[in-house]
Amino acid sequence: MKNSIIATALVAAWAVFGLRPAHADIGPKPTIRIDLPSEISGQAEEGVLLLCKQADCGDAQPLAAVGPQRFSCAAAVCSGMAYGFARYLQLKLKLKDGREMTSDVFEKKAFDAHFKAIYRQDGIAIVEQ
Repeated sequence: MKNSIIATALVAAWAVFGLRPAHADIGPKPTIRIDLPSEISGQAEEGVLLLCKQADCGDAQPLAAVGPQRFSCAAAVCSGMAYGFARYLQLKLKLKDGREMTSDVFEKKAFDAHFKAIYRQDGIAIVEQ
């Protein structure tokens, strides 16, 4: 008798809590797109978007790939989506010839932000479009 009461309680709990529909994370996510300059277009082997709380990016952390959140670079563009971006950002590129380039610290203001990267001898400047 005691076992049947426990079994009934477990089945009832499963029916109440276990049969709820799953809720997908379907809300809009902020995005970023960075057009690379012609001087390095096609040379980017890897790109990392660094998220920073400090204006000098002394506390930089790479954007983690979690669910739909990610960042990647192709031939002439880097793009990403996140649950939220930090106030300050920095782009770090590894080129096919082994060079690494780091951008100035920049801020993302638009929900779906579009940037243009400008090549300089000492790095990359990022300008929001």
